[in-house]
Amino acid sequence: MKAITRHSANNLNNLYHSIQAESSSMNERNDCAVVAISIVTGVPYKEVHVALKDAGRKNREGTYQHESKRAIEALGFKARSWSFMEYQRMINSYPANHSQLHNITSHHPNRFPKQWAGKTNLLLFSRHHVLALMDGKVQDWSVRNSLRIVYIWEITKA
Repeated sequence: MKAITRHSANNLNNLYHSIQAESSSMNERNDCAVVAISIVTGVPYKEVHVALKDAGRKNREGTYQHESKRAIEALGFKARSWSFMEYQRMINSYPANHSQLHNITSHHPNRFPKQWAGKTNLLLFSRHHVLALMDGKVQDWSVRNSLRIVYIWEITKA
C-alpha cells in the first residue's frame, strides 16, 4: 500500500483537535466525515468540506456514504471497502477469547494495539458516525466508546 500520510504520528491527537477547532469556527456540526476524510487523506478540512458539498452534503447535516466516496475520488484518492473476510480476519487475530467476538468496535484499536499496528488510512463506519484510524490509533472523540463498526474503508492515493 502506498503511504499517503502527511501528518506525523506524534501530532495526530493535536491534528484531530485542530480540525475540530476549524469545524467550530465554521459553525459546522455533524461533520464527522469531513474530519475523518481530512485526517486520512491529509487534505485540509476546508478543501474536504468543499468536496463533500460538491458531492451533495449539506452544511451542518450528516454525510451519506455515496457522498463520501464521491468526495474521496474527487480529491484524488480511492476507497476500498474491507471484505467480510478481512473484517473477520482482524477479529480472529485478537487474543484469547476476544477472537470469538462478532464485531469490531471503535475502542478495539486501543484495546488490541498489536493487531491494529501498521493499519493506517482507514475510515471506520458505525451506524451514524465515521472515524479515522491512522497508524493503528483512532483519531476521534469516540476513541473510548464502543461504537460497533459496520464498514471499513482503506483510503489510498488514486
